[in-house]
Amino acid sequence: MKNKQHSSHTNSGFSLIELAIVLVILGLLAGGVLVGRDLIRAAEIRSITSDIDNYKSAVYVFQLKYNCLAGDCPNATNYFGAEDPNPTICETTASNGTLTCNGNGNRRVEDCSYEMFRFWQHLAIAGLIEGKYTGVGDVVAGCGGSLVHILGVNAPKAAISGSGFAFSYLDWVGGGDGATYAINYGNLFWLGKETGHRPQANLFTPREAFAVDQKIDDGKPASGFVIMRSDLGGAVDSSWGTANSCTTSTSATDFNGVYNISVTSTPCAFMIKSGL
Repeated sequence: MKNKQHSSHTNSGFSLIELAIVLVILGLLAGGVLVGRDLIRAAEIRSITSDIDNYKSAVYVFQLKYNCLAGDCPNATNYFGAEDPNPTICETTASNGTLTCNGNGNRRVEDCSYEMFRFWQHLAIAGLIEGKYTGVGDVVAGCGGSLVHILGVNAPKAAISGSGFAFSYLDWVGGGDGATYAINYGNLFWLGKETGHRPQANLFTPREAFAVDQKIDDGKPASGFVIMRSDLGGAVDSSWGTANSCTTSTSATDFNGVYNISVTSTPCAFMIKSGL
């Protein structure tokens, strides 16, 4: 009886080998989760890079076909029909189909204006990009965060959750802020997390931003057509020169900074010149 009891007690536990096998399996599972997450992130960034190319191409094709800039096109209703015959009412009337409104024809998609939203609608109803967009913003009380981009409704989403694109004209020579270089961007794409007025908040780590910039442009945050925006989740005035900046630049006019790749958070967004 004593031998039987001793044998049963001895066999009820795990041996060191068995424990080691369990730990190895757990380690492999944890490593697999991390690798899978990295692969998903890499795929999302590749998708965004492809979107940038596709949208830039769509803008050029639209201009060649209709001899005007999407969103700004002064005779868009000649091609697609008018959502409302009254231009003022038309500007704030959401589209239920392919009808639209004209822009003012000054070759700029005016920032803080309805043209920012008609831009995506014009490209979509021309069949140059996927999706269906209302052509209007959610207007509350002017520009300061009130002409709202609702991603998937009046502007396209990007592959990373909560992010997307906007388009407008910006000349910030002599200006700039705690997040944006003081240069003339012309008509540009905004790419970042949704903030309301524009999707422009922090999205990438500096290493990721550098990889995207290097792949499609020159790899420098303040030159070429891909320009970095350093946005710490809305605290834009504290971005330049802080330990958590996307760039080593110290001000809006310091164009010699590089991507601050030692930072592992995500303070980076993009402002992408269209060249138009």
